[in-house]
Amino acid sequence: MKGFTFISLSGDPEQLSAFINQIPASNSMKVEARAESNGVAFARLRGGLNTPYRDIGGLIYAAQSRRLAVTMTTDPLICEEEK
Repeated sequence: MKGFTFISLSGDPEQLSAFINQIPASNSMKVEARAESNGVAFARLRGGLNTPYRDIGGLIYAAQSRRLAVTMTTDPLICEEEK
């Protein structure tokens, strides 16, 4: 199945920059977009739909330990409502 995994982050600009700088080059998630507004930094990471859960979980844990807000989604959705 083709698609993407996205991790969206927001929070303190210094913490977000430090988080992004700690992502290993070997990680399959790459920074797709970054912005800052009113003292809040935002970033979106993108990886393949087959990105290992270990990589995703490690990034989420690292971001939360820096008190960044984190959301994760996929396109297409991997869990959809049953019809």
